[in-house]
Amino acid sequence: MVFNVTTLERIKVQGDFSATEVKNDAFFNQLIPSMSERFEQYIEQEILVKSRTVLFDVFSTSFKFLTPVAPIHLVTSVKNDPNHDFTSTTAIASTQYRVKSKKGIIILHEELLSPGFEALEVIYLGGLALKTGDFISQLNDPPVAPAVSATYLVGDAPTGAWVANTTDLATWNGAAWVFKTQQTRFFEIHPSLSLAAEIQINFEYQRRNRLGSNHTALKSHVNTFNKGDFLPQVESILNKFVRRLFTEDE
Repeated sequence: MVFNVTTLERIKVQGDFSATEVKNDAFFNQLIPSMSERFEQYIEQEILVKSRTVLFDVFSTSFKFLTPVAPIHLVTSVKNDPNHDFTSTTAIASTQYRVKSKKGIIILHEELLSPGFEALEVIYLGGLALKTGDFISQLNDPPVAPAVSATYLVGDAPTGAWVANTTDLATWNGAAWVFKTQQTRFFEIHPSLSLAAEIQINFEYQRRNRLGSNHTALKSHVNTFNKGDFLPQVESILNKFVRRLFTEDE
């Protein structure tokens, strides 16, 4: 599922279109998911925060593991079993590993690990749409006695008062649950990234006759794009979100 980094309404504002003008809506609505996919490809990240499971090879020198998606919001489970029987394997205690949330790195003590192909299973919540600390945990069932202002990430199979709010943030205000979509939170914490999408989409609207305005042409453009396809100002913004793995503090 593609996480849309902007909306039709935001594109119209950026492009100075009337809110009531609808003749270009179909074209914009095709471009939004295509552009969102291109952005994720460029920054080599996924934006939606969700539960992710990844298997790592473990060698005698392995102790630092890079998750495919960052930041890491919460590590649910870390298990090591060369026989891949993770359902019955005891999870490694959280005191036995360190998490570099922003970079998406988990560091374990070497002596804890048994080597093997795909011998380490990590289950974690990761994605760029939210900030670390935005929620306590991910749940499907609303807690019975939540603290005021407690915020949770709604899971994929919600029940009760959360049933219609899959993947949303749910905050208890003392009397009722208040929901916020991940997209809304994304706009709050990453306004430059959504603005970059709006600038690029409006630019591609201006050159639509050359690109072709049908969906097939747009998908082909997504599959063959390169860095030169982005405006310099858009590329400059995107570069700030590319994962920087090797820095002096590592």
